[in-house]
Amino acid sequence: MKKGLPVVLAVVWAPVVWLALSGFIAPLLRPVTSSDLLSQVVVIPLTFIATRLLLRLFVRLSRSFSGTTS
Repeated sequence: MKKGLPVVLAVVWAPVVWLALSGFIAPLLRPVTSSDLLSQVVVIPLTFIATRLLLRLFVRLSRSFSGTTS
């Protein structure tokens, strides 16, 4: 995978991951926190973690398809 491509993927996929997590997790947290802001305080770090894990997966898959071991 080219050096700048993971950064581009992170920028593009972070909002998508955020929307997906907000759709699933925020309604579950809403009765507990009774605030959308507090729900997003939980969702945003989870977005960064999930995006990081997806990037690592994409890089690993890219290396396995191309045969690069570095």
